[in-house]
Amino acid sequence: MEGCRKTSFKFAMAHGLCDTCDYHWQAAGVPVEEFLATVRRTWRYVGKDACCVRDCPRPCKSAKEPFCYAHLHQQRVSGLSIQDFVRRPGVVALPSFGICQVLACDREKDYERTPYCMAHRNRLSVETRSGHVDDEETWRRTTSPVTITGEINLRGLPELLVTEIIFGLQERTRSGAKTKDHSLRPLCDTARRQQVESITEIDLAGLTRLQCQLVATFTNSINRLGATPESERLKDVWDLVVFGMGGHLRFSDISQPWLREAAKAWAVEELPQRRGKRAHTTVQSGIKSLEKFSESLRLQRDDRGTDPRRLGRSDIVAFLHRQAFLQQEGELSADGRYKRITKFRQVLRRMRSLGLTGPGRPLDGLPGDVVLREEDIPDEAEDSEAGPYPRRSCGSSAPSWTRSMPSRPRTSGSQWN
Repeated sequence: MEGCRKTSFKFAMAHGLCDTCDYHWQAAGVPVEEFLATVRRTWRYVGKDACCVRDCPRPCKSAKEPFCYAHLHQQRVSGLSIQDFVRRPGVVALPSFGICQVLACDREKDYERTPYCMAHRNRLSVETRSGHVDDEETWRRTTSPVTITGEINLRGLPELLVTEIIFGLQERTRSGAKTKDHSLRPLCDTARRQQVESITEIDLAGLTRLQCQLVATFTNSINRLGATPESERLKDVWDLVVFGMGGHLRFSDISQPWLREAAKAWAVEELPQRRGKRAHTTVQSGIKSLEKFSESLRLQRDDRGTDPRRLGRSDIVAFLHRQAFLQQEGELSADGRYKRITKFRQVLRRMRSLGLTGPGRPLDGLPGDVVLREEDIPDEAEDSEAGPYPRRSCGSSAPSWTRSMPSRPRTSGSQWN
């Protein structure tokens, strides 16, 4: 509507009013055409306007009194209307007092003797009285600029951070997402206040969920820049978008380097065989079983399992005992124990079939008895919610206790004797 400069985010509505104008239109209770034709915005908006005298750079007092203080005094003394005063001979532009010395601000000062614009002068006064300003020079570098409707102020931020924000915003827009200025602006203010050099250094404490999502989105876009499957597989956390999938794979909890590299080699072979939006969860479950084996090696061995050549059957037995102990302590269900051990067996057998025990490969020197046998697999649980009771033997369709019950003779019909 006339006189309004705010951005409208009501994309689905035909009238395209901003939130404030929409509120006043709803309160007026008239058709939108009549509202737009008869009402001129007089309520406050956030902006930055210069004096309405031609070429005068000094800031105006307000939207209702659009003169700098010097011209406003002249206009009041003359008694002329705004239109007549600006056309009056002798009314000329006055020299600028300079720019506000707050690093992120580009507003004109309204007085010569002050180093700040009016907004920052008032803010400094309030924050000084409240004890929030220890050093004025630091305050100049870290305080936020005056908000301007529809603008994102990146002044006072390092060049690298500015580049990351712009690039991340472009990638977000390219994906079809819409980013509102009032969502991104607090993130920029936080980065300025924390004096960080990169988007990855921002402390997320105190940020809203949406702002944390923006940081994550920008960070992912930066990490994916120039990434290939060959370069991604060298990392301990994989972004599967690079592999044409969704989600992440994490190898960082596998502490032994040889086992971590073997897990990566297995995952590279396993990923193309998976389908669906959650296909990576199957691969991650295999990595999880290797994490638990890694944990067992750290706890059971003096060398923490750093040398695969020194491993043996005893390490497999120690791993199995630990899973049984975790089940007994209630930290692992019977079904979880069965699935973990079964998955570890599958992954270990697949690693051997891929030749990872060959010379120069991650499992080079791993003894042949570091395997899980058929008898190492525990009985599959009847019900994962029932804890360790009852159990079902492998390959059996009925609980073990039912097979031990004596059979009862039947008659020729369907009734018991």
